Amino acid sequence: NMSTVTLPPGTTTFRSFEADGNDYIFAGISQSLGSLPVMSFITGSLNFPDSVIVGTAPSSSPAYGEITQGPFSYVQILDGMQATNGTLTIDQKVGARMVLDGNSQIGDGGTIDVSSNGTGTFTLNGTITLNPLGSNLLDLQNEYLNGHGTVVQQGENDTTQVGRVASGTTFELTGGTLAIEKPLSFRGTIGPLGSPGNAAIGIFGEVAVYNALDTVRATFDTSTDVLSLLDSCGRDLGNFHLSGDVSGVHLTKFSEPAFNYIAMNDSGNSGIGVGGNIPISVIT
Repeated sequence: NMSTVTLPPGTTTFRSFEADGNDYIFAGISQSLGSLPVMSFITGSLNFPDSVIVGTAPSSSPAYGEITQGPFSYVQILDGMQATNGTLTIDQKVGARMVLDGNSQIGDGGTIDVSSNGTGTFTLNGTITLNPLGSNLLDLQNEYLNGHGTVVQQGENDTTQVGRVASGTTFELTGGTLAIEKPLSFRGTIGPLGSPGNAAIGIFGEVAVYNALDTVRATFDTSTDVLSLLDSCGRDLGNFHLSGDVSGVHLTKFSEPAFNYIAMNDSGNSGIGVGGNIPISVIT
């Protein structure tokens, strides 16, 4: 009973959802995992002159579904997406582009998984919030992530996975893990912006860097608030731009059989998590 809706380029719809008799569809979101709907967008052109604009996601849960984008198709979602106690998969073909505005929510064990095998673009201009309830996942590791949006992660069991990240994207980690698969291509900002007195990363937040090429050293530039991970030859593998109150930060490297572990301590006298550890795991 899989239901499919195909919209050609140039189509604009502001309907929150539409009923097909069994499922409620918003760009592929359904209340039924057994009859997973697919919203399909066909090929546009190299310059993306045509777009599909979709309105607000329904608030009902659970939410399952799939958005498929044909080669060089362009989709803009104005008011965010929701994956509550379910999974929303976004399958992008070569050259596909999605722009996500508004406020998106992942909660109660929800997942948003965007897959393009490195051939698509995901532009975040709004906010994606991983709520503290459940083990939530935002998987963007096969995407090129850009825009000027923010990923807010609140739960200790939450995970955000990223690959290539352009400058302009901010990650606010109250808790959980930010897994960086391609450290040489990470240009995002870690830490809350515009919040004086707050720690750069929450006390329960962690950054895991994979494929770190034998990282053995780390430096912290207090004039620019940039944490640099260096390999054994002193080459810069990735910069992490921190914001907020980062006074009193110390870096300590621990060697373990499975991985190198760099613990960043906040020993300052103000801010969230004073005297606590802000762990950064480097998986070699």
